Amino acid sequence: MTTAAPIPAWRTLLDHDGANGRPFGVLDLGSRKLCCYVARHHPGGAFELLGAGHQAAEGFAGGEVVHAAAAEAEVRAVVDEAERQAGERLGAITLVFAGGEPASGYVQVEVSLDGRPVRRRDIHLALGHAARHATAEGFAVVHGLALGHRLDGGPEVRDATGMIGKRLVVRAHLVGVRARPLTQLVGCLERCHLRTTTVLTAGYAAALACLSRDEAERGVMVLDCGARTSSLAVFHRGRLAYVAAVPQGAEHLTDELQARLHVGRATAERLKNLEAAVVRRSCDAFDTVEIAPLDAASAGDTVEVPRGRFTEILQPLSEAMLGAVAEQLRQAPETVQVAARRGLVLTGGGAQQEGLLELASEQLDVGVRLGRPSVLDGWYEPPVAAASGGVALAAGHDGGLGYTVERSARGPLGRPFESLSQWLRESLGVA
Repeated sequence: MTTAAPIPAWRTLLDHDGANGRPFGVLDLGSRKLCCYVARHHPGGAFELLGAGHQAAEGFAGGEVVHAAAAEAEVRAVVDEAERQAGERLGAITLVFAGGEPASGYVQVEVSLDGRPVRRRDIHLALGHAARHATAEGFAVVHGLALGHRLDGGPEVRDATGMIGKRLVVRAHLVGVRARPLTQLVGCLERCHLRTTTVLTAGYAAALACLSRDEAERGVMVLDCGARTSSLAVFHRGRLAYVAAVPQGAEHLTDELQARLHVGRATAERLKNLEAAVVRRSCDAFDTVEIAPLDAASAGDTVEVPRGRFTEILQPLSEAMLGAVAEQLRQAPETVQVAARRGLVLTGGGAQQEGLLELASEQLDVGVRLGRPSVLDGWYEPPVAAASGGVALAAGHDGGLGYTVERSARGPLGRPFESLSQWLRESLGVA
């Protein structure tokens, strides 16, 4: 297993100036749970977490609204809990979104300079132009990042700001999510009297919370293992280079244990967390666990189940999830695949499953470590990776453009695409 350098990636990727010391809120909408943080950013990069709320997401499935009334009640409850702890009231919030089937695409945009130096505004205009002209029906762009610049046909550089030339070409990474579930979420928040300031994909946010600077620069893949969805993010040369998601998570393991062992939901969850592994151990043939099946003749009747039985049930599901991740990577550009092979960081609740790190290392043939959020050190409870990374992104910016919801004039990254398949087919050939 690999060891991370102590400096978080967000300290170098983000230029923190957005929050100006004022309290701000982040709502992480996971597969099955809601998490709300109220935080303040201090000069020098430190974050003070003022309040936190947690709530089961019964009105949501896979990060999307499935029961409007229940979803609104849960959002109000989790935000109210965080507000009461913080002693603050939120009128706006940053949304961390685990649903919407995130997809990556790549475009190149040319900017005329007429012999003057490249300005940061030129890069942002290029990203906005790229987002407006990307084509993917039913999708909305939520992230736009410059991966490289070329001046006057020369070699690509990471940042051409300040360099003089006549023609600038910006190679951009655009991240889109399905517009319909995102629109429903924004509407849900509006009915709770919360304005959505920006939207972040869960994989990107979780990665920023867990990565070291060296990992982000060298190349790394982050897998945020959620309850029903696992989010993937790949970094290359310090930038987000690829995102995807697979519809598998930790609750599918619970489902299978419950069905195959004929036990209650609480028993299946306890067995998964305390007794089961996804790789076989040497003691599995001898150790047994007593369980009480639902079809037992009496409440006190139990049966002994070998630990190896749990592995037989869970390993195929975990292998299928990792296989789906590998398939997503095979669809990515070669540079992304190379970066992903340089290391894997597992985070999220599902990453705690015993044996998953070993199985991932073997199946994906990569060094693996467990990622622990480093943005909010010192808080009295274990921080949520995606929510923690959302705090860093909400307080600053990553040098790109993000999705904004404006009533009067929609920002360039709030617009839907027109033809996703064509966009991905044409853009994935860009190295």
